[in-house]
Amino acid sequence: MNEYVDRADRMVREIRERMMDTVREAKRAQDLRMKSNADEVVRGGMDPLIDRSRYTAELYREGAAEAHRAGADRRRVQMLEARAEAMRAYSAVLTAATTGRAPLAASVKRTLRSQYPGMDQEVLNTKAGRLTQAAGLEEAIALTPKDPREWDPDREQALGRARTYIRAVDALHQENRSVCKRTRDRDVQGGALREQVTMRMSPEQKRIQSQWQKNTVADAPGTGTAGGLPPRTREALRSSAAHGHVLGIPPMPPVDPRRELSDSAVMGRQSQMLSQLETRVRGAEHMIPPRPSVRPTVGLDR
Repeated sequence: MNEYVDRADRMVREIRERMMDTVREAKRAQDLRMKSNADEVVRGGMDPLIDRSRYTAELYREGAAEAHRAGADRRRVQMLEARAEAMRAYSAVLTAATTGRAPLAASVKRTLRSQYPGMDQEVLNTKAGRLTQAAGLEEAIALTPKDPREWDPDREQALGRARTYIRAVDALHQENRSVCKRTRDRDVQGGALREQVTMRMSPEQKRIQSQWQKNTVADAPGTGTAGGLPPRTREALRSSAAHGHVLGIPPMPPVDPRRELSDSAVMGRQSQMLSQLETRVRGAEHMIPPRPSVRPTVGLDR
């Protein structure tokens, strides 16, 4: 019996369970349009797994050394060594995903499809779009080790896939920095994708986008401003504020991606939602706050 290996196997199962819990929580955040979007939930769940993965790698390394001293089968020792390397690589993958603020590729696709339905595929096929998808958090999640009873890192090419993912995150970051240096955009996050969307926008889209962003605040669904909006516009405000700016996509009023609408119909619907928001914001700005019923006091009551 190898105590190091037993502990490492338990750690792998725990890491797998925590990652699955994170994915479920992200799905819930996505479905409920929570203030913390799915991307942030996934990155937040990955962060504490970095040190756990490093520790698991050390356990497998110690286990391999002990198995070698005990005269274990050579293939068994090599398997344990491969798992140690794979866990170190997995820790590097999680580090790249969290520090590089990688997005969920599904969030990028969904946001583009709902806010810019006429250009979503074109943007995704650009260099920025391909890099964003390659660096997507889904790729890091897919590298989570399998149950120890069936996990073979060499067969699954774990090290090669990990290196490929880390290179993709680095390439996306370099592309964002390069674009923002050229455009003098201080917000590096999502800069390359933002440029590809902006350069394809019509003058009317730019007008709507500028005014929508001006009137959008991240916590708008909880304010009086959003409270009086029509349900569809309120939901659009919630979705746009919570997702577009995080992904680098300029926030726009989102339309139902399941409906086949012409470009003019999409802009008509977006213009309508913008008008509803602007009307409500202007009304809120002119509201006279109620007088306090009790005179406020300063300092401690005596």
